Amino acid sequence: MSLSCIILDDDLVSITILKKMISDYSDFTVSAYFQKPLDAIHYIKNNSVDVLFLDIELGEINGIELIDELPKNIITILVSAHDEYGIQAFNASVSDYLLKPIDKTRFIRTISKINESKKNLKDASNIVDDSIFIRKNDVYVKVFTKDILYLKSDGDYIEIHTHQAKYLIIGSMDSILQKLKSTDFIRVHRSFAVALSKIDSMQDNDLYLGKQLIPVSKTYLKVVKDRLNIL
Repeated sequence: MSLSCIILDDDLVSITILKKMISDYSDFTVSAYFQKPLDAIHYIKNNSVDVLFLDIELGEINGIELIDELPKNIITILVSAHDEYGIQAFNASVSDYLLKPIDKTRFIRTISKINESKKNLKDASNIVDDSIFIRKNDVYVKVFTKDILYLKSDGDYIEIHTHQAKYLIIGSMDSILQKLKSTDFIRVHRSFAVALSKIDSMQDNDLYLGKQLIPVSKTYLKVVKDRLNIL
């Protein structure tokens, strides 16, 4: 599956140029782009994002200041027309720092760095015990993230479904997705999020996880198709 990329830049021309450069690489998909930071943050909280191309000069906001609000598993590439932010970029532990206008040869190095960062994240996730504990009756039960099929919102509760069981917890879909800390999960509907690796097929606006049917709303349809790398 392709890496989901989003762009945050207040200059539409810069966005268009960057979208074209990213489109030259089949393993990368621009899932969305934004000119306003709050719109981008809202999207990130509700969708699975692998790579963020982040402009530094965003009007009254410095893009570097937003990095602390991002999930740690997002690969961030800073983009700027100025080179004086190098030390800040280094301290922010971003994967790369691109100067505008972006040179195509230099962009190849950025793609290599993204792939290396993704590999490092994957290796780290294989080492870390990727699990959560959910209270069931009077016992906290260990549930591995890789075993979760999908999440369903039901009022103030979230149902967490695995092959073996269903768990009911209090919380919002956004907060649960953040705690899972996995790029495998994607929001497909106001009431549903699914594990991409568990999707067997898609027909019309429905996903099938085995015999389980999960609806995809129009709001999320394009993002879902991009993440599934549909040809």
